[in-house]
Amino acid sequence: MTVDASVLAAKESEFMSAYEQLSTSRLGGACLVKSAKFKGSIGSGPGVLREFWDNLSMDMIRPRYGVFAPFSATPGPVSQNNEAWDSKASEPVDRLFFARDATHPSIPDSQATSRELTRFAGKICALAIINNQLLPGLESLSPQVLRIVVEDKIEFSWKDFETIDEDLFKGWQWLLENPAEQLCASFSVIEATGDGKTVTKAFRGYNPAEDVTDQNKEEYVKLCAKNWIKKFRYKIVAFREGFTEVIPREMLRVLGPADLELLLCGVPVINIDDWRKVTTYTYYSSSSVVQQQTLIDWFWSIVRDDMNEADRALLLKFSTGLSRTPPGGFLSKTIGEWRFQIYLMNVSGTSLPSASTCFNLLKLPNYISRDQLREKLLMAIRHGTTGFEFV
Repeated sequence: MTVDASVLAAKESEFMSAYEQLSTSRLGGACLVKSAKFKGSIGSGPGVLREFWDNLSMDMIRPRYGVFAPFSATPGPVSQNNEAWDSKASEPVDRLFFARDATHPSIPDSQATSRELTRFAGKICALAIINNQLLPGLESLSPQVLRIVVEDKIEFSWKDFETIDEDLFKGWQWLLENPAEQLCASFSVIEATGDGKTVTKAFRGYNPAEDVTDQNKEEYVKLCAKNWIKKFRYKIVAFREGFTEVIPREMLRVLGPADLELLLCGVPVINIDDWRKVTTYTYYSSSSVVQQQTLIDWFWSIVRDDMNEADRALLLKFSTGLSRTPPGGFLSKTIGEWRFQIYLMNVSGTSLPSASTCFNLLKLPNYISRDQLREKLLMAIRHGTTGFEFV
């Protein structure tokens, strides 16, 4: 049985807001989030609900929660001001994996453990699916994160590290393709103790003085990969448990990791032609339709020729609350009768475009040139995509 729920979220803390309000035993596994509001804002409705899920996906991957991190991140407490990687910073070199089990969240006034938050992150992913919402921020995750959900056994080989930590992968690949004697390694591993020191540990059941040779190097690489993964085992299990609390394992066997990523994150490239096909227009009567059609043509030429993919995603979010389209794009049956609307306003071109995300409605003032439209449009989407003040 599903339970209806609503969320009152704090901006840039959407994940903790959801955790505090959706992880209670009263809600059990599945729940339908019918509405969302942001603290300090009067906005509500479908557009705000879509914005909440979109923002949630960006917030939950922040290092402060101790859920996800670059694979090689140092374990330990996560600083509130940690700039090693933040969803607002530049793209990480490697896609994110789970934070190590030794990593602890740094969240004021919260007793939540990183393992509890990781379990809830898995639950959020499943809830997004049953609520027909997208989590585009999860495109930053390694495919190996979603693989543990759809596959029956949680197993990792050294080859899986190609999408987890490319340096480790290349190092092991080099060893397997070259004489082992050049490495001068033994069946042991050097690990940090957390106080700035290191300790050498032997692999269980092996003599630490045993050299790595061409005869045993495959076993050595296998043990190295296993030793790395065990640092994340509790987070891996917690995430999977949270996901399958909502969607049973047997329902996931038909999906591969790429299928699940598409289902959760949506289509990464916006199809401009399809977007235009689902767009309707409202004209004002005091000016010629031809003149207004020119403005519309300018708009689409700017979207196609002057915007990159990131700008198009900002425009979509500014107007609808979504930064991605669901699988199948704008013409998908998932969207149904979804339509994008452009409303041409007979107001001065000195004003910025505005939007009503609940109605997928973009409002364009009467700009007198393509350059003016471009300037105002880019200014609006780059500075007005995260607040109801522009709606």
